[in-house]
Parts: sequence; structure tokens; C-alpha cells
Amino acid sequence: VEVGALERELLGVKRALSEVEEVVGERERELSEVQRALSEAVELLEEREGGYRRMCEENRALHEMVKELRGNMLVFGRVRPRGVTGDGSECVVRARPEECALECRNKHGDWKRYRFDRVFGEDSTQEDVYFEAKSLVRSVMRGTDVTIFAYGQTGSGKTHTMQYLNRRALEDLFGYQREDEAESARRYRFRVQMLEIYNEQINDMLEPGNTNLKVQTMSFRTTNEDSMTRVPDARIVGVERIEDVVRILEQGTSNRHVGATKMNERSSRSHLVFTVMVERMEESGEVVRGRLHLIDLAGSERLARSGAEGARATETKAINLSLSTLGRVLGGIAANQRHVAFRDSKITQLLEDSLTGGKGKSKCMMFMHVAPEMPSGQETRSTLEFAKGVAEHVVVNK
Repeated sequence: VEVGALERELLGVKRALSEVEEVVGERERELSEVQRALSEAVELLEEREGGYRRMCEENRALHEMVKELRGNMLVFGRVRPRGVTGDGSECVVRARPEECALECRNKHGDWKRYRFDRVFGEDSTQEDVYFEAKSLVRSVMRGTDVTIFAYGQTGSGKTHTMQYLNRRALEDLFGYQREDEAESARRYRFRVQMLEIYNEQINDMLEPGNTNLKVQTMSFRTTNEDSMTRVPDARIVGVERIEDVVRILEQGTSNRHVGATKMNERSSRSHLVFTVMVERMEESGEVVRGRLHLIDLAGSERLARSGAEGARATETKAINLSLSTLGRVLGGIAANQRHVAFRDSKITQLLEDSLTGGKGKSKCMMFMHVAPEMPSGQETRSTLEFAKGVAEHVVVNK
């Protein structure tokens, strides 16, 4: 009896073991299917990742081609949101982004249209603006000299735009550096310089007391890294992360000349030039150099409306004279004039080689800022006429 019971128990164990083996076999087949599906998914992901990278490269190349077709000098218009300064008066500016135009009402009540490469209305964001500048900023990594200006009357939003662009551009360049160094044998070095042009004198914003600096003439420029600055006596600082840049920008900006006018309690009375110098070291030993000039121009306004007197009046005259020269120089470059008077002001003398680097080697972008309220109407029209003087030449060439 006991033998029979043991045989039956053994048979039950064998059946149970057989069932377990079937379950294990089924699970192994399922696991094999999962592994195969996972392998196919990984292959597909790698294929799509490669396609995505190729698409990004193609998009970058196409965007660069569009920029090239549009020319080496781009002029944009940006309207500051109405009322942010506390002025609730009637609006005299209409943005037509879809038509790349701004319209301004004159003193007779008529609307005049001004064309731009692109227009940013009152509802535009800082990232909208940076998106337009992004490809130019990144081209610095490939050896291009890029100059970005913010122009407009006091209180029109120039500094607001440039403070964002300064930081956002460096964040983007550092991100590009990390990606490229991870995928190639290239290495990068970043250095910055911060200068102020006040009453036609160049001052070092990173070394207080280092003032009235000289611009090195073109004929004495070299081809090594010293050629990356035209003001060799000004301090140059290496940066490796965005925190370094933020600290330097805060330090430099705090040393800038400002003064109260009727238009702004802390009006910028100088041009601020923040320069990023990029060196790309190839595995072959070749070094590719590019520069990015981010320039917050002093506020342009009529002497009478600014209420400037004494030293403030002298500042205003110097500002308006240098801005007038800048307009003539940019218009001359766009019109391919044989003689351009770079030496008529410090700002144009400083930027001469960066603005005339030849096809593909130099790019210039201007953001023309306007205040939409009626009391600013004359300054707004003046800004738009300034832009027209440059943009008309650019449009003709294109």
C-alpha cells in the first residue's frame, strides 16, 4: 500500500514538474520575444536618433543658408509693451509681424510704414528674439565674427533685450561646446572682455581705473590670439561656465556710466560692448577663432527732451554723434561703398574688422527698439528713420 501511494505521489510530482517546465518554457519564449522586440526597438531608436541628428544638421545648414541669402546685415524692429513705464497715453506704433513692418503715426496723423527683416510686437518674448539670433550666435564657434546691436531711445527696452541675450547666448555656446567635445576631439576656449565707450573714451569695465584706452590700428594686427581684441590693454577674462559670465556681467554693468534724465532715472550714458572670444582647437592643431560682440548702445534722444544740461548735455551730444556715425558706417557697408569712415567714432573704429570680415566671416544684427506711447513719437520716428537708412541699403543688396 505504501509503495502504491509513493508511486502515485511520484507521478503527481512528475506531472507538476512537467507543468512547471511548460510554464518555464513559455516564459522563456516570452522573454525571447521581449528581447527581440527590445533589440528591434533599440535599433529603431538608434536609426531614428541618427536621422534626428541628420535632420538637425540639415535644419541648421538650411537656416544658415536662409541667413546667408538674407545678407550679412539683418535689421529687426521690436516694440516695447505699452504702459510699462507708467505712461498710459495713446499708442502711435503698429506692429505688422506677418508683413515684417512697423507703422508709425506722424504729427499729422498719417501712418508711415517701415520694413525690417523681422518685427517683434508688444507680445513678443525674449526667447522669440533669441531664436532669431541663435544661428548667428552659434556661427561664432565656426570662426565667424558676429555683432549684435540694441538701438533705441532711453526706456525703449534695449538693456532688457541685451541682458537676456548676453546670458542666453553664453548658455547656448557652452551647451554647443559640451555636445561637440563629447562627439569629437575638438576643444574650446572662451574669454570675455567688457568695454564702455563714454564721451568717446574707451574704459575697461572689468578693471576700474583702466580708462581712456587706445584702439589698436588694423595695420598692426597679428594673426595669433592677440588679434582677437583691438584693445589689448583692456582686461580679458577666461570663462568656463555660465556662473562665471553672470558674475562678470554684474561686475561690469555696475561700473557703467548712468545718469538721470527726464526720460529715465538711470539712463545709460555710454555704449556697453561685451565681447566673447571663442577659440576652437582641432585635433590637427589648427585653431579657428570667432568673436561675438553684444552691444547695448546708449539711449538716443533729442537734447531738448532729455533735459540734459552741462555734463549731461555733453554726453548726449557725444552719444548722438557716435550713433549718427554708426548709421553712416553700417549704411556704407551695406551699400558696398569704397570708403567708409570707421575712424569718425570709437564704436565704429573698435568694430571695423568685425564688420568687414568678408562674405561668411562677419555677420551683423541690429534690434531697433521703439516706445509706442505718443510722447515718445518723435524719438520713435527718429529710430525708425535710422533703421530705414541701413535697411534700405540691405534690402537693395538682397
